[in-house]
Order: sequence, then structure tokens, then C-alpha cells
Amino acid sequence: MEERTHYGMKKRGKSRFVIVAPHAAGDDLKTKEIADSIARYLDAFFVINTKYKKITNSQIKNQPVILKRIGEDFNKLVWPKRIDEWADKQRHKKEFYDDIKEFVTCVHKYNKNSVIIYIHGMRDGNDKIGIDIGCGLKYCNGKLLSATRHPNSGNNTGVRRMRRIDAEKLKQILTRKISKYNLRTGIGEAKRGMQEFAAWDRRNGIQFHAGSNDISFQLELAYLLRRRENLGNTSKIIAEALKLVYS
Repeated sequence: MEERTHYGMKKRGKSRFVIVAPHAAGDDLKTKEIADSIARYLDAFFVINTKYKKITNSQIKNQPVILKRIGEDFNKLVWPKRIDEWADKQRHKKEFYDDIKEFVTCVHKYNKNSVIIYIHGMRDGNDKIGIDIGCGLKYCNGKLLSATRHPNSGNNTGVRRMRRIDAEKLKQILTRKISKYNLRTGIGEAKRGMQEFAAWDRRNGIQFHAGSNDISFQLELAYLLRRRENLGNTSKIIAEALKLVYS
């Protein structure tokens, strides 16, 4: 049964999958609906932020300071250490990650590693990448390299969060399934303005699971796949692909 929370909603599942939507309050449109639908297909746990927008959201940055209390990036792993210094939004972000952690622990009771998928949205691009897999890996000379080995990783220190062979398999399956939209799948390949999606920043949400044997990665979905008429098919495509890789 779906439960209301300070940040939005959560629901228990019966499979190894945990579906997370950190920006479903209005930054990544329709990711709430997609996360919910994927969870139904997979009988998965889900954790969805429907209250807090990023401070850069136009609905936040143009408001008086008093209303900026709902400006918080739930995919950014930074908050004060002293609980008495936390604003409500930061306490609620901790609640968000505590709930994810609890659901991952529930999966462990079935003697399985959890697969945690963070659902995001990106703009359509000339590169025709409809889904970009962010798992702490990026191509260099045809090889998938982590932040510690990639020459262009800069100061990023996040670790690889899924096996290379599984990332490639998921890429191939998703590309085949979204080819009908004239789109393809990348692994940290998409670039939208200054944004890139390798998810190898140590502050990125998927890195919350670093150090565990669980699998965590994000899926950046182009706007075309998040259009109202495509939501059902997009959710089904992703769920079927996840089953093929992690069943």
C-alpha cells in the first residue's frame, strides 16, 4: 500500500528492485508517473519525491525567500552533520534516503542484492540518445572506464555502481526497444548544455550505495519518452529490460 511521507510517497514491494524518483516534484516532468508504473510492472519498492524542487527551478528561484524552503536537490548527497542545524527540507531528504535504505534492507532479507534505479529526465538532443545510463562509467577509446581511470573525470571520485557487462547488455536491450522512436541508448554519453550524466560525482544519488554489493544506477529519459502518450510504453520498455538483465 502506498504511504504518504514528508517528501512525497513510498511503497513496499516484493521484488529485488527499488525505483527512486528524486526530481519528480517538477524538475524532471512525468518521472513520478514513470517510476510508479515501472514499480507496478516489477512489483518493486518505490520512493518518490513529489514536494521538493531544486533551487534552480523557475518556480522556486523567482519566489520570495520565505518560499524557497522547498528548494532542495534530492539527488545531491550533501547536508549538515548536526541535526539541530537542519532545515525541514534537509531532514526530509534524510528521511528520503533512510526509506531507500530500509527498502534495500528488506530486499536483503530474501538473500538478494538490491537493484536501485534512479529515474531522471533530460531534454531531447541531436545525439538521438533517448535513455542515458549513469552508473559511474563513461567510454574512452571504446572502453568503459570509471572516474579513477577516465582522463576526463576531473575531480569526480564516485565509483562504478554496476558491472560493465550488465551496463552494455542493458544498453543493447533498451536501444533495440526504443529504436521505434528513432532513439538510442548511451552509457554516460549524453550531453545537454553543460550537463553530463555519468553519475560519477561522489555526491550523486546512486553513490549513496557505494561500498555495498547492491547495484545502483540512474536512467536519464529524453522528453520524447516522457510525453503523455508515450508514458505507458516507456515504463513497460524499461521494466522489461530490467527483468532481462536482472531476473
